[in-house]
Amino acid sequence: MVTMGVRIKSRYWRTPIKPRQKMKRKTFLIVAICFFFCFAIEAQETQSRNEERANQLADSLYTCLSKGANFELMAKTYSEDPGSAKKGGLYADAAFGSFVAEFESVVLTLSAGEISKPFKSQYGIHIVQLLNKSTSHFSVRHILIKYS
Repeated sequence: MVTMGVRIKSRYWRTPIKPRQKMKRKTFLIVAICFFFCFAIEAQETQSRNEERANQLADSLYTCLSKGANFELMAKTYSEDPGSAKKGGLYADAAFGSFVAEFESVVLTLSAGEISKPFKSQYGIHIVQLLNKSTSHFSVRHILIKYS
């Protein structure tokens, strides 16, 4: 166990680490890695973000998510999808055929709990976490990063 003697909180990390909170060493390392990788790149205004900058942000978010960061909190903080950002990126029981082809083809390749690498569509760059799927419906968490 690692005992934290400081309080870490920023506009990017919504869950503070309370003083003297005991954490397992692995959890502490994930927090430290995510703090340095994810938050080194600040989210810019959508109007001024170019494709290269959006790719950098998406890669940084994917790195954090693959290290164990909470997908729901990351979606609430970074997603620019007006339909799901406030719900932590959640699309529950969505029907196949209701999303663009690029999105659904990635969903079909994922298994439950798996997180996709960033991919592009006409709307921007997406990162998807599959929660469950059946033959006609699926549930995902989703982060959309727009660029001009």
